[in-house]
Amino acid sequence: MRVNLDIQSLRSFIKVGEAKSFTRAAEALSLTQPAISQQIKRLEDLLGVEVFTRENRQVLLTLEGEKLFAYAKDIVVCNDKVG
Repeated sequence: MRVNLDIQSLRSFIKVGEAKSFTRAAEALSLTQPAISQQIKRLEDLLGVEVFTRENRQVLLTLEGEKLFAYAKDIVVCNDKVG
């Protein structure tokens, strides 16, 4: 199955994964927390999997999220090289 992944959603996904927080990711990207949440929700809907789980006020990558994380970084790096 082919899907078209949005680069900004991937940037948000990466930042949430690194920061382990939607709020801190939003601050780092100069976006609102609801905007980050919406991007992640759209990404999950597109992929058909959950990429984060919440534990003890911390956001952690699911197994599927871990698989996507490295690919997302590569995709964003490649995108930035082209632009």
